[in-house]
Amino acid sequence: MIEVGKKYHTVDGQEAQIFADTGIGAFKILGAVKKDNGWEAYTWRTNGKYLLDKDSSLDLKLPEQLKACPFCGNNEAPRNVADNIMGKSAGGYFVVCSAKESEGGGCGGMSGWGKTERLATTNWNRRA
Repeated sequence: MIEVGKKYHTVDGQEAQIFADTGIGAFKILGAVKKDNGWEAYTWRTNGKYLLDKDSSLDLKLPEQLKACPFCGNNEAPRNVADNIMGKSAGGYFVVCSAKESEGGGCGGMSGWGKTERLATTNWNRRA
């Protein structure tokens, strides 16, 4: 999922900024790519693709997405959270299948601890 306000990079390493996700038609993502002479406006599909039918150097490099929970199969509830033990950071992240109804109503299963959010996602996805 592409988030408004977040910075991304294109697959060839150019900095990209997302401004809105309310575009028209297939290209809902509105943003800009930083060029040598300033920022240029672009639109992307919700999957980060710049073109409909082929790969492009302007495609957005998106972070790995969390797979469905390996315990209950829910694919809406898994989320990364900062590792916190009794209010103190343990210096990492883990993935939990949130049991909160407002967050997808999963089973509460946990797995995938890692020093970074990306590593936690990778570890979770190995189990899924």
